[in-house]
Amino acid sequence: HKVTNTFKREYDNDLIDIKLYNDYENITITPEHPILAIKRSEFITKKGRFKIINTINPKWIEAKNIEKGDLVIRTTIKQKYLSLIHI
Repeated sequence: HKVTNTFKREYDNDLIDIKLYNDYENITITPEHPILAIKRSEFITKKGRFKIINTINPKWIEAKNIEKGDLVIRTTIKQKYLSLIHI
């Protein structure tokens, strides 16, 4: 799928910053904004063992309910890498 349109509006209330592991920029959104995610409690057992993630369906969760350790599902942007140049 391709993004065909975006919306911007003024917003004077609180915003939430979500820092993703291994990402350089935070996601800044409204507390009610839906985030596709898997809660940590869904993929880690009470004994601290991991469940198989690809058997768990992510759910839309309001940003204010995302906690450290939850898995946020997002797309990745295709990166253009330079070829190594031997001198």
